[in-house]
Amino acid sequence: MAYAVVNNRPRQPAFGANGHVSSSARAVASWPEPCTSVSSVALISTEATELVIGCAFRVHRALGPGLFESVYQPCLAHEMTRAALRFAEQVLVPVTYDGLVIPPAFRADFIVENELVVELKHVEQVLPVHCSQVLTYLRLTGLKKGLLINFNVPVLKQGLKSFVM
Repeated sequence: MAYAVVNNRPRQPAFGANGHVSSSARAVASWPEPCTSVSSVALISTEATELVIGCAFRVHRALGPGLFESVYQPCLAHEMTRAALRFAEQVLVPVTYDGLVIPPAFRADFIVENELVVELKHVEQVLPVHCSQVLTYLRLTGLKKGLLINFNVPVLKQGLKSFVM
C-alpha cells in the first residue's frame, strides 16, 4: 500500500518506479549528521531509519524533553524535509473487519519512504501498550519496519525503540 506524500518540498531526491531513492539522488541529498549507530540500543538499520533518528536527535538536542508531542512533530517534519526524506504525516489508516471498513481508524504520525512507520510519544515511560500500538500500525499498513520515539527522556537514545514484522 503506497501513501501519498503530503510534505511540501522540492521533488528531490528522485524516486524510481520501485519507490526507492536512486543512487544518483542519494549523492545529491546529503545530510550533515546521519545517525549511523546508537550505542547499546539495538535498532533496525536502514538509510531511512538512520536519517529519521538523526533528525530526532537534532530536534531533541535543540528542544530537550518537556514539550508536547504537538511541538516535536512539526520540528521532526522540518528536519526530515531538510534530510530529503519522502514522508507523509498524520496518515489516516483504515481498518477492515469482516468486510466492514472503518475509514479513519487511526493516524500514523509519520510514514517515511513508504517503508517505515514512525510513532512519536512524550510519555514518562514507554509502556507495552505503546509497543503494541506500533506493531498494530505495522500490521494494518502492511509495512515491516517501525520506530517509536519518546521525546520525554534526558538522552534520546533511551527513548528509541524499533520494530520489525
